[in-house]
Amino acid sequence: MSKDKKNKKKNRKKDEKKSGICRIFVDSENVGNLIPAALPDNTEVWFFLSDINVYRKVYGLLDDPRFHVVDLLETDNERRREKNEMDLAIIAFIASMITEGLKKKDRYVILSFDKGYDRAIHLLSEENPKLSISREGMSLRQYVDDIPDPRKGALFKGCLPRDPMLRKKAVLCPDFPKFRESLTPSQRRSLRIDAQKSDQTGAVTWFEYDFFNDKYLLYSSGTLAGTYDCQEDGRQEYERLLEKPKKKLHPARKSGSSRNRRRKKTSVQPRLLA
Repeated sequence: MSKDKKNKKKNRKKDEKKSGICRIFVDSENVGNLIPAALPDNTEVWFFLSDINVYRKVYGLLDDPRFHVVDLLETDNERRREKNEMDLAIIAFIASMITEGLKKKDRYVILSFDKGYDRAIHLLSEENPKLSISREGMSLRQYVDDIPDPRKGALFKGCLPRDPMLRKKAVLCPDFPKFRESLTPSQRRSLRIDAQKSDQTGAVTWFEYDFFNDKYLLYSSGTLAGTYDCQEDGRQEYERLLEKPKKKLHPARKSGSSRNRRRKKTSVQPRLLA
């Protein structure tokens, strides 16, 4: 380890001691399940998950008493998940901790790309002036290990994809449409956020995050349906597209089309003159 890196690590530990305990709340549905090799001193983590299979991906920290897993499914994989369930659970956890007492130097950090947390953070801060709380758009490993995004100047306004292959492709593209074009079909599907299939039409509706412009794009069956500052702004249109009824052909058109088919079948063939 170089001298500069050693000094940086020492300074960071000093800062952690000065700043009290850092309590981190991970929205694993949003930032994924990448974890560091170990947690820094004075750090506690609440890792929220909704998929029992994620347990095996966080084995590395399960023996650390400062790493808490909050399983929203409660081992019941048959239970139907509710929308925004994880967001509400995280805010409820933080609110409960705050009521038990605040220490001046303690910090609360939510790891999520979802800007929907920002309003709740603002309200909690107004009610509790001593509260130090923020949201960071990155995984737990990126936050703890201080891994920077590979950015080209001010080109990217938001956080890049977590997948290393997608990140490499992103830095070679001038905009989000070119980036999408450079991906395979499976890679494009991995960009989908909150994808659902309509019971009415069978159309799939989802969001994608445009990190070039820090916007959320709403798609329905591959067609762009709207651009929003956050997912919540596009939620009403998202719901409308899912509940949109299947188009039915007008009865008059149906009968007209059937008459045309009959006419074609019974059309008289021209007679050949002898």
